[in-house]
Parts: sequence; C-alpha cells; structure tokens
Amino acid sequence: MKLFTRSLLVSLAAVAAFTVSARVGAFPFLKSWHDPSDGNSQPNNVRAGGGGIYGSGANQDWGLKCSHCHIDNADQQGMISAMIDVNPPFDVVSGEQAYVPGTRYTFTVDLVGEHLGTPGMNDNHNSLAVVFEDTSGSRAGEYYTDSGVDSVMCQAVAPDKNDSTLRSTYVYGDCHGILATEQNDVATWTFDWEAPAAGTGEITVFYGVVDGNTHADSSLDDDVVEGNIRLVEGS
Repeated sequence: MKLFTRSLLVSLAAVAAFTVSARVGAFPFLKSWHDPSDGNSQPNNVRAGGGGIYGSGANQDWGLKCSHCHIDNADQQGMISAMIDVNPPFDVVSGEQAYVPGTRYTFTVDLVGEHLGTPGMNDNHNSLAVVFEDTSGSRAGEYYTDSGVDSVMCQAVAPDKNDSTLRSTYVYGDCHGILATEQNDVATWTFDWEAPAAGTGEITVFYGVVDGNTHADSSLDDDVVEGNIRLVEGS
C-alpha cells in the first residue's frame, strides 16, 4: 500500500510557548532529540536539544511539528512529498484504512522531490520522525527499527554515530516515536510497527520529513512535509 502525502503549512501561533531565536540550529546528532532544550548538557550551553519532543504533531509532542522550527523561507517550502509504503497493506473497513491487532507492518518512507543539500557533502542531512498514538494520546503498539533496536527493550541513550549497527532508523529515550539516525545523504527510512492488542480502537500515525541542507547549522531554510494517517481497528 502506497500513501502519497503533500506538505501542510502550519501557523507558528501553535508554538507561542516556544522562544525561538532568529537563527535556529538544526539538531546535528541523534542524541540531540533528548538533550535538554536549554542546552545544559552541552559544553558552554552552546546547543539546545529537543527535550524529548520530536515535532511529529502528536499529543506526545505537544502538537508541535517539524515546520515550527524548519520553515522560514517561502522559496523553498512545499516542494517535497513523502511516499509511505506499508507491507502488508492495511485492510479497508467501511471505506477506512484499518490495522489488524497484533500484526507487524513494515513501513518504508521515501523523501520525494529532494532539492536541498549537496549529495556527497556533509550538508545533506535529512530527517524523519513518526509517532503512532491512540485516542488517549499514548503510544500505540511497538516499534522495531532497521538498526536492530525496539521499543520493547527501550534504549536509554542514543548510540554513537560510528556504531556499525546503525542503519536508517532508531528508538531511544522514552521510545515514543521512530527517529532517523545520524547519517548523510539518506532519503529513505525503514522500520516495523506492531499494532496493539484488540480493543485499542482508532490510531493516528503522525509523521514529519525534513529535506535539510545543513548539518549543525541553521534549520530555517529547510523544506518539510508532514501530516497524519487515521487508522480504525480491524479484525
């Protein structure tokens, strides 16, 4: 099943609680997602982290999205899409996409229309965040990454970027969502999701994909595609 999604523009009013400088630094490391937002874990407080917020738009991310920090240049916005392939395909129940409880699904997400960064150089740093959430705002199901880690035995810290087991995706910290690993020139990400037990009900998949052109530099001239997919419970 291929799901083709277009970019959504979001009002910055949704992040009124955030104080953002004129130059927002892109997170250059996988560990940055759970570094403190005030930068206290970095020498001389030089770089803030995500504070455990992935920017997926999910309740677990306080409704915050990638575009709240990655869009500031109208000339480079809305030019990318995300192609999401799911295997096995979701069922269809009364015209709605439906998951089968306990089924393990493989997701492949492709960034389509990449136009930022220079292939082969250290400025082509794209990213992904995906969160599955039930109607109570809690994580729904389990995640299994192509790097060999999962949310069942959640890793407390991010791996070193030179870890030979790293592939395209990873989970760590509170494992509430799938994250892209710290790699250059990657525009395809793969992971598995195991649907929760029967009785969970409706689930929403929140996602954000970033076409980056910097590494540890300003995030304000990136491009973003984001959205969500509603799944009802099948049988």
